[in-house]
Amino acid sequence: MIIALEELLANAIVHNNYENGKPIQIYVSEKQINIVNYNKPLPPIRISDLNERTFFNERDTENPEIRDMFKALGIIESFGTGIGEAKRSMRENGSPDLFYKTFDVNDNVTSVVIPVNEEYYEIKNGSKPKKKVWIETETKDFKQKILDSGYTNKIKQNVLKLYEKIGTEVFGNSRVVEILGCSEVTATSYLKRMEDELKIIVPVEGMGKGKYKFWKGGNNAGKESTGLYMRNI
Repeated sequence: MIIALEELLANAIVHNNYENGKPIQIYVSEKQINIVNYNKPLPPIRISDLNERTFFNERDTENPEIRDMFKALGIIESFGTGIGEAKRSMRENGSPDLFYKTFDVNDNVTSVVIPVNEEYYEIKNGSKPKKKVWIETETKDFKQKILDSGYTNKIKQNVLKLYEKIGTEVFGNSRVVEILGCSEVTATSYLKRMEDELKIIVPVEGMGKGKYKFWKGGNNAGKESTGLYMRNI
């Protein structure tokens, strides 16, 4: 989680609009950290891209001077990779995926949530850690469920490919198109199969329409708790 926090704080500073007079805000609670910029990403990047992608080679910044300074200081290793590195570190830590909140189209805000590792939270609060569901044995059972379905071999292999490529990330139609190289209509049909028939994906709340995660035995992705205090930087 520390790596994710460092990457996303650097990202917030580099992409903040300092002309609007609104500071970056950090809300901290027991179960999450929320970093807020009061400006949207510069086009062509959208909030949905921040949720679905891990690399942004075409992304412009509000502050190229700060970006270049951070690069020279080693705070940034390479351009366009910070969000992807943050997502990777959360997965490797066994934490829930970070996510960017979806607001009304007229709301000029970028808000990323970093959830606390659930097992750590339970240990810290003296409760018995829940059994981890996403373990190797159940992953094998999950894959077997796909292989035992009545679909063609091509469809089975494509569903397995989606699972292996996406893992615990939040995804939507565009991610399926990217991985399978198919049309949007075909991607939609895969989402429908996985949700309604195989029942291996579930909708994610609070991240816009048509966002899903592979089912992990009950997940509160997209839900958040209220911040307890706030810091400005």
